[in-house]
Amino acid sequence: QFTNEGFELRLEAVQAEIGAWQGAYGGQIRIRDFGAFNLEDGGAAFIPPSTTEQYGIYTFQEYNEGPLHLEGALRYERTDVENDFLDINRDFDAFSVSAGGGYDVTEELTLTGNVFRTQRAPSAEELFSDGAHLATAQFEIGDVDLNLEKSIGGEVSLKYNGERISITLNAFYTDFDDYIFQQETGEIIEGLTEVNFTGSDVEFRGFEAQGNVNLTQFNGFSIDADALVEVVRADGDDVGNLPRIPPLGGLVGISAKSDYLSLRAELDWATEQDNTATFELPTDGFTQVNLFASYNAEFAGQDVTFRVSALNLFDTEARQHTSFLKDILSLPGRNFKFSLSTAF
Repeated sequence: QFTNEGFELRLEAVQAEIGAWQGAYGGQIRIRDFGAFNLEDGGAAFIPPSTTEQYGIYTFQEYNEGPLHLEGALRYERTDVENDFLDINRDFDAFSVSAGGGYDVTEELTLTGNVFRTQRAPSAEELFSDGAHLATAQFEIGDVDLNLEKSIGGEVSLKYNGERISITLNAFYTDFDDYIFQQETGEIIEGLTEVNFTGSDVEFRGFEAQGNVNLTQFNGFSIDADALVEVVRADGDDVGNLPRIPPLGGLVGISAKSDYLSLRAELDWATEQDNTATFELPTDGFTQVNLFASYNAEFAGQDVTFRVSALNLFDTEARQHTSFLKDILSLPGRNFKFSLSTAF
């Protein structure tokens, strides 16, 4: 049984615009009482009752002048995590800052980028877990000595939005100190995989590209094609590859839309993931075919939309490498969905 009771208050003041400059200031309070218990074991605590109090102040500033766009943000956060059962109290002071900008090279082409330095306090689950988490089929063990998770990184994007074609290219890099994740130990406890919450220095890097093109107009239909491809790698010198990192994957689709009828077919695909963490099994690649259709009509004076979809049309076995349960459960096989909606 998981018990989770929380309270949150957020106040924000938006400053009056000063020429091309605008911004906001705010404060935030979060209080959370959390615990997890095994009711079949005399109420033993998987995560002993813990109270987390978090206080934050922040500001966001933005400047827009012609083709130039600049923005920046600052945040300070105080986190107190208290566990009376273990008589442990951890306090964290986190500072985060980011800055970014963009430039409209032409009316269709924009170049943007941002850099950041962030800090995050470990959660009660990461600090105090010690027991079976059946939803993920793991025996989780926290670390009360975890430090702030810190990161420094950047991102660049190139966006083109033309009359018939739109393209977005995006690349990012993040360097973490004490990145917190669940590391398998190779041991089995109570039939479950043992994992330790640990902090390690790792790097994330990735790339994403997406685009859309209007192919033609035909008999009142607009015919469009779109595609998306993305890849991310995450590893560290001490731990190797991180677990549950998605492989190279993407989506390719074609759609036809009119005032009343919308049709779409798509291929959802992922390659094999063999850049695995210690004790982690590789995951086979897959390709699924999905079909969608919707029809808008007027019935009894109301606008009605009927939708039907056929997902994984060819009943392909597929497993998501990002899932805790991917070695136990596959994604759904062939399935159909119907819906009818209206607005009154």
